[in-house]
Amino acid sequence: MLTSEMKQLSILQISTASGLGGGERVLVDLCHGLAERGHHVGAVVRAKSPLIDRFENDQIEIVLMAKRRGAHLLLARKLAKRIDAGAWQLINAHTPPDYLFAALARRLSTSKPRLVFTRHILLPLG
Repeated sequence: MLTSEMKQLSILQISTASGLGGGERVLVDLCHGLAERGHHVGAVVRAKSPLIDRFENDQIEIVLMAKRRGAHLLLARKLAKRIDAGAWQLINAHTPPDYLFAALARRLSTSKPRLVFTRHILLPLG
């Protein structure tokens, strides 16, 4: 629950991973935790993602994306429209392929929400 000093945020999580691994489980916990604290939370997932079952009957707004190879620009335009229509303040991409997708969508949006990339792996970058 939000305290009087905390501002409610509108946060859109993006994960178009096709499976349900550790990173996706963290994403589910993160979404539920943010929603429990009073934030408006959405999740962009693949149309047949196993994540959908984890968010059903929850406070999480599900945005389905039919991700296609090489269609980043078209999908980014669609997502940019959803970002603007939903007044999302923060976009958090959770997989490396989604980083470019999220960055393009943010650039094409008129509202220009904050953008965060989350890396779910313990190996060093170098």
